[in-house]
Amino acid sequence: MASEDKQQSKQIDGAKQYKPNKQAKTPEQQAASAKTADHLAKKNKEAESNAEQKKKQPEDKSKRKEVREEKKKEKGTKPKGRVRYIPVWLRFILIIAIAVTALIVGLMVGFGVIGEGGDPSDVLDRSMWEDLYDYIRGK
Repeated sequence: MASEDKQQSKQIDGAKQYKPNKQAKTPEQQAASAKTADHLAKKNKEAESNAEQKKKQPEDKSKRKEVREEKKKEKGTKPKGRVRYIPVWLRFILIIAIAVTALIVGLMVGFGVIGEGGDPSDVLDRSMWEDLYDYIRGK
């Protein structure tokens, strides 16, 4: 009875078994598969040559040091990393100075030009800020 249910569900669902098409490969497909085979062969040869080079490396430490020194001489002296024209501490100070300047200019433009204030330099007066503080605190 269970086998009948399975057969009915296949018929109801319309399920079919997948049967791959075994057609002959086109010349383009054959060429592509040949290219991939050549590529894999080259990779295998490269891996083998790398393994051979590792085997050729000197075993004892003194020979390793000699080889390392020879490589350094061949490369020459290259500076590591980038050269910084402006030191980090100076950059930090410059950023703070630019931020303070932008704040002051923004206050002056906001108070003197956009707002109803008079002279933009009045923003820098301490008495104006004391009056504003007293206004906010309700004094």
